[in-house]
Amino acid sequence: MLLLEGQGDASGALGEYLEASRRTRRGFPCVAMALVYRNFFDDNAVAVYYCTRAIQQDRHYLRAYACRADLFLAMGQPKRA
Repeated sequence: MLLLEGQGDASGALGEYLEASRRTRRGFPCVAMALVYRNFFDDNAVAVYYCTRAIQQDRHYLRAYACRADLFLAMGQPKRA
């Protein structure tokens, strides 16, 4: 998955992360998808969705909270961060 991102194949990486998110209840695949949407597609709204989904799957996954807060700040919504 990371290899696909490194090669610039964001769509391929998203497919792999989506499959991984279906197989596990951990938040990592969703946060990874959020970062792909933020970094490759510049789509912060979709990235927030995936961070929120990661939090729903694993309430103790701090990286999901931090990533979502960063996204809200980037979107000019500091109160939601």
